[in-house]
Amino acid sequence: MIVIAGLVIVAVTVIVGVAGILASSRRGRAARASLAQSRRETAAVSQHRDDLTRQRDTTRAYTILDEQRNYTASTLGDGDGSPSAQAPATAPAE
Repeated sequence: MIVIAGLVIVAVTVIVGVAGILASSRRGRAARASLAQSRRETAAVSQHRDDLTRQRDTTRAYTILDEQRNYTASTLGDGDGSPSAQAPATAPAE
């Protein structure tokens, strides 16, 4: 009888141990999947950030270029660099 009780205890311990191993395996698999998902999301956010940075830098470059052109145009004439200030579109009425 003691032997049977001992075998039952061993069997229960093995079953609980196997269940624990399987649960641990499932948790590990879920953790790895979550980590992979997190890395994909991080890569997507980083790509979006880099795209926005490139757009900002391009816009700044064009803004600087436009400002340089306007500055040059305004210092060459009497006006502010606009076409109306540089020359009249029509002859003045007499």
